[in-house]
Parts: sequence; structure tokens; C-alpha cells
Amino acid sequence: MTALSLLGLPSELVQHILAFLQPTDLAIVAQVCRRLYTESYEDTIWHSKINAYFRAPIPKPATTKSFRELYVAHHPHWFLLSKRLWFGDSEPSGKLLAAKYDESTGSINAYTVLVSIALANDTAGDCWTDQAQALVLNTRHC
Repeated sequence: MTALSLLGLPSELVQHILAFLQPTDLAIVAQVCRRLYTESYEDTIWHSKINAYFRAPIPKPATTKSFRELYVAHHPHWFLLSKRLWFGDSEPSGKLLAAKYDESTGSINAYTVLVSIALANDTAGDCWTDQAQALVLNTRHC
């Protein structure tokens, strides 16, 4: 019986196997040989990697030539889209970010949410419904 190697498999099977790898592991596999380089750069693999961060899949890579290029352009910030809100621990008080993907420009937009504690009768901002004492005073694009 003849032993099969990964490189002896058809492209579709190799790509299916590579799709289970994390993006950083795909970058390592691409360095092994020309065949795995070509297979690991296949857009169908990267399309699924990108769309894992979205509720509704995006059909094309916006302003880049491929989904791999789109992934690399925003690495390591893709986690912002899956969480939507992110609290950074920057000094002195931290930063709350609200993030979204803009399909027309192919960019991840993050906004800083500034919050101030105020009296319930203060009308300087909009009250949160569950916390009448917290007001959203401003959002600023990062």
C-alpha cells in the first residue's frame, strides 16, 4: 500500500485542510514550499476567515485585491468586529471603543465612547436607559 502525502492530494482537499488553520499558521505553512504557498493564499480560505467576524458575510474584499490582503491590512484588529465593544486599559482610566466595518472603504472604524457621571436632571447629554446617572457626552473617531 502506498502512503499518501499532503502534497499528493488534489488542491481542493489541501485547501479544505488548510482552512482549519489559524491565519498565523497559514503564514507558516506558506513558507514550506511553493505548492503550499499557492494553496494557503487561496481566496476561498481567507474569505471564510474574514467572514467569521461578521454577522452577515461580505461578498468581496472591498478596496483590496483579495480577502487575504484585507485580513493582513487589519491584522491584529479583527477582534474588534467580533466583540463590537472593547475596553482598553490605557492610563489613567481606560478607553471604551465601539467598532464597525465599513464595506465601501474596506476599513475598520472604531469610536471612543466618553462617559461622564452626572445628576439625573442634567440634560447635557443623553441618558442611558438602565443607568440614569450615566450620560454619553461624546463619541470620537479613533
